[in-house]
Amino acid sequence: LAGYAPEIDGQIVGVVGLGTYAHGEGEVRSLYVLPEFQGRGIGQRLWDHSERFFQDRDIRALNVWTLAQAAAARFYEGQGCEPLGTSLLRLGDHAAPCTHYRKVLGAGHRHA
Repeated sequence: LAGYAPEIDGQIVGVVGLGTYAHGEGEVRSLYVLPEFQGRGIGQRLWDHSERFFQDRDIRALNVWTLAQAAAARFYEGQGCEPLGTSLLRLGDHAAPCTHYRKVLGAGHRHA
């Protein structure tokens, strides 16, 4: 598991948690930006960091899950992620639809 947490004036303003699977794919396990810092490109920085992390390790695709109605769904689609399906996320007595996204990363492409 790896992560990245950008700071502004010494305050952590977001976080991304990353993991890899044995079969050569990666997962963005969490990506969060504090509400008061959203809309400033921090989410994009976190996403770019994630792609670099995976590409530097020759990971060929990344996976991410989000609540189907979340604003994050539009963000992931804007990053080139394709929806693979929806399932129910259950927490206690609550259940909500969750969408699985996948993005194939460029073969042999590495960020400088």
